[in-house]
Amino acid sequence: MTGCSTDQLVYSSVQPRHNSWTAPVFTDPHGFNISVTSNYEESEYEFPWGEFVVQYHAVKPSNGMTTECSFTRAVKRMVFLVNFNTDGFAFQTFFVLQHFDESLANLCDCLLIVCIVCTSAFPCQALAVPANSVVACNGWQTDYYNICRVSCLHGYALPADVSPDTLYLCGATGSWMPTNAFEKCIPTGTSINLLVN
Repeated sequence: MTGCSTDQLVYSSVQPRHNSWTAPVFTDPHGFNISVTSNYEESEYEFPWGEFVVQYHAVKPSNGMTTECSFTRAVKRMVFLVNFNTDGFAFQTFFVLQHFDESLANLCDCLLIVCIVCTSAFPCQALAVPANSVVACNGWQTDYYNICRVSCLHGYALPADVSPDTLYLCGATGSWMPTNAFEKCIPTGTSINLLVN
């Protein structure tokens, strides 16, 4: 194998971020066929914020020998820290820009310095746990997204208008979808009275 790419970290204020690499070359010195598979169809991809593993797996069918090329592509969020000083009053603020160029320095005379600060995405607040329930969430890549599911404790059930397949998602924006979890699980055997006209 030759040409296995190295890990790469890039910073971006927007997502997704285009990234490309050179696919590794797998050869057999005796000319036997080699079968190569990868978890990405092309040697490029539009990555959102996060860390991603790119893998190429090669196997020689004649004897089952294998080798692998594996590397990461990480995209971190970029924000800008701006220091202002106006009439002796100084303050700092963070903001995310879609595009940054030198014309930013001409916004006002009070702009003193612009420093690039790289952070993870906007953090997700903990999902509110409805009464009589348990919330189970992913434990990986939580800087970039959270996926949670709500289950009721023994002796309780989900409200009729809530599907047991509902997933609560919070991504790089820091907002949960659906936006509101239900209030509480209801005791099983609780009857619901419907008025019919």
